[in-house]
Amino acid sequence: MQIRASASIQRVTIQHVTVASDVHPDTAPPLVVDLDGTLIRSDLLIEGAFAHIGTKLTGAVELAQALRGGKAALKHFLAHQEDLDCARLPYDPAVLELIAEAKAQGRQVYLASASHERQVEAVARHLGLFDGVFATTENHNLSGADKARALVDAFGTGNFDYVGNAAPDLEVWRHVRVAYAVDPGRRLSGRICELGVPHQVCRTQVGNVIWSLPRLLDARRHPPNPVSRKHL
Repeated sequence: MQIRASASIQRVTIQHVTVASDVHPDTAPPLVVDLDGTLIRSDLLIEGAFAHIGTKLTGAVELAQALRGGKAALKHFLAHQEDLDCARLPYDPAVLELIAEAKAQGRQVYLASASHERQVEAVARHLGLFDGVFATTENHNLSGADKARALVDAFGTGNFDYVGNAAPDLEVWRHVRVAYAVDPGRRLSGRICELGVPHQVCRTQVGNVIWSLPRLLDARRHPPNPVSRKHL
């Protein structure tokens, strides 16, 4: 996988993900950031499904056919329908600030998502902030316990921090040094407390736009408002 990073970093494949091989979690615990609902206040699978149905008369039928192969196959199908316009994604300023703070401390930062690797890599390249990515492939959906297993295999239990926003992230949070939760509801906050790990809540001023059809339609009519590393 190709993302913007130091040329000295050598990457190796670990259980369907690609990570840098020179990680030193004992001295500088990395920060791992979820994508959908965390780094962006939307969901690429839902956006991709709406976009595909809205642009093709046979879109719904094609989605149903792709889903027969499982969720990973559906994500693979949608990820290859059109290039992701990363500049139009609704990035969360609070999460970008958290990433900037980690980078300023000399820590490595990784993007870990159940979205397809093609899209996750595109976001990583656009922002230029990540040392590696973990993502869904054509045959493997990297979510919940599978994501937790991949991160533990890469960094070890208690040797990384993780930023997430939803119940599936509990599987990851139980293995972290510090859990960061973005706008968790009361129930999710309670379940995080039950894990007994140090945690912090990130409150943002950005609304959840997952179901914003007007935003999806507007993104096709107007030029992007780029978000890049220089804006941090």
